[in-house]
Amino acid sequence: AIRAGREFAVPKWGELCCDYFKLGQPRGYAKFLRTKGMDPSMGDVFRRRFKIFKDNMVGKKTPHTGSGGNRWSFNYEQLIIFHKKHGNCNVPEKYMVNPVLAKWVSQQRVQYQRLTDGQNSSISAQHVDKLETLEFSWIDPKEIQRKLSKKVEQLRRSRTMKDSELTEEILQLKKDKTIVDYALQKAQDELDQLMTDYGDYSTRKRQISEEI
Repeated sequence: AIRAGREFAVPKWGELCCDYFKLGQPRGYAKFLRTKGMDPSMGDVFRRRFKIFKDNMVGKKTPHTGSGGNRWSFNYEQLIIFHKKHGNCNVPEKYMVNPVLAKWVSQQRVQYQRLTDGQNSSISAQHVDKLETLEFSWIDPKEIQRKLSKKVEQLRRSRTMKDSELTEEILQLKKDKTIVDYALQKAQDELDQLMTDYGDYSTRKRQISEEI
């Protein structure tokens, strides 16, 4: 955009609306545009754009967004902005910057699951293709985290059980060894006693023979 010989940045209305919303919607659309390097004379245009954005944020139907394809496209554009800023499409459930977007993302996962299950779904193959260009995860990251945590816990319990079984096995082996050692020692003692008795017997027999 060019005004009075000065070149201004081309407005990206979606990003501007998000930033304006996060700042608490300060007064002065033209002033806000100036701080962003935009043409301040477009303040009225931005005001109308932001009204559309805000209506969509609160889930209000407007002639601009409607309730069907246009609403989907609008939210998809908001998701593109989120993806550019965060590098993924994992919008938190309680995303205060744009709660409608958070709800919409959750709904896409639900509708996709219905589609794959062969049930009626509001999501189309074209929608799926568009979302997948953003590497959209059809499984909620929190669900993935819950499954991973459950798996880790199962492994820990399994390891604990195996350690417990191994400990019991070692204790049993030690107990068996003690019993064997005791039996061997007892047998050795009995053998020693027999040898002693035999020695005494041999000595006594020799003495008797000498006396005769």
